[in-house]
Amino acid sequence: MKKIYTLLVSFLVFSGTLISLASFQPRSVHAGMIDMTDPQDTITQSVAPQVINNHVPSGFDGWTIDKAIELENFTSDAYDYKQCTWWVYNRAKEFDINYSTSMGNGGDWQFNSNYTVTTTPQLHSAVSFFPGQIVGNQWQADPTYGHVAFVEAIHPDGSILISQSGLGFNDVINYQIISASDALQLHYVIGK
Repeated sequence: MKKIYTLLVSFLVFSGTLISLASFQPRSVHAGMIDMTDPQDTITQSVAPQVINNHVPSGFDGWTIDKAIELENFTSDAYDYKQCTWWVYNRAKEFDINYSTSMGNGGDWQFNSNYTVTTTPQLHSAVSFFPGQIVGNQWQADPTYGHVAFVEAIHPDGSILISQSGLGFNDVINYQIISASDALQLHYVIGK
């Protein structure tokens, strides 16, 4: 009986440690993304799926998108739901722009030889981030898979507005502004 009691106590202590470790999460890490800013300084904003008009949420004054987002038309046939690849593949289709169903992970899109890739921001293109690359000085793309987003708008100063999705975001749709200088460091994959 003492042996069973000892095993039970050991299990409970071990389980409690695991639960404590699982609940410990540094402020800077969430689902493959590392937050690079103080939450007060962020220019990234998640929006609930019902925000699907031509206006981006408050905090993005002066920015609009060219076409309403119609999530009910998005498919998970090619890419898994709420992954960055799923988002770009489907958002591009809303503009009659096509990407292959075998583009790979977000960081792989920039290496697909069937598409033109440039470092000049292109409206309605995919922007591909290397694994571990810092995204707009705000967070770090997944260290294994990278990230891909959709260029919704380009301001005259060269800054860009991207829309994106991913398991690390609270909502399905996330908008982010990337400065002109950072935008020139990125790889834009032009769809067909």
